[in-house]
Amino acid sequence: MALFGKKAKLAHLCTQIVSQAEDAIVAINRGGDIVLFNEGAERIFGYEAKEVMGERLDILLPERFQMQHDLLIQEFGIGEDRYKGSGERSHQIYGRRKDGEEFVASSCIFSIGTGEDKYFATIMRDVSHNRKTEEELLRLAATDPLTGSFNRREFTAIAEREALRANRYHHPLSILMMDLDYFKRLNDTYGHAAGDKALQRFAMICTNALRNVDIFGRWGGEEFVALLPETDLQ
Repeated sequence: MALFGKKAKLAHLCTQIVSQAEDAIVAINRGGDIVLFNEGAERIFGYEAKEVMGERLDILLPERFQMQHDLLIQEFGIGEDRYKGSGERSHQIYGRRKDGEEFVASSCIFSIGTGEDKYFATIMRDVSHNRKTEEELLRLAATDPLTGSFNRREFTAIAEREALRANRYHHPLSILMMDLDYFKRLNDTYGHAAGDKALQRFAMICTNALRNVDIFGRWGGEEFVALLPETDLQ
């Protein structure tokens, strides 16, 4: 059907918005074949539109998630909802680039049309960088910046959980408290840079000596602490 006047201008405007959007916009038909692949999708996935048009959507998904995604679309298609955002799901959304690299994405899915003319469109945003930044912030909040060991707050939180578990199942649990002798004299004689190196070296020695199941942290200053699950006093 030909469009004229304001409708034609609006259709052209919508096409331009979809084409130039920064996010990936991908649409599939009822059979799961790609019918729309905008410039944002080209940037995010690494494919040119001509390479994926008519292909199954599976080409953009890690293999282990393809069946799960098919079931999600099927469930969404028979429901009455017209929109579903990734925030409503308990699992992460993953995409796969042309070079095979996987990435984490936020997405929202739209149902368009009815019957044989029903399509599904998704708007996807690569949030891998945001996730890595969040993970790095969590890591920094839990570790001592000088030695890389758990800081006092994180160690205490872990120790409380381990103590509850040990008490419940009547398992032994021990704690080691350690500090460096004459540390003030070391700092006064050789400077704080030398003191920092001594702390870092001591933390490395302890980490290498302890088991993988043990928890090691810096309590403060030259004091360190280790939690030893399944270990009695003897």
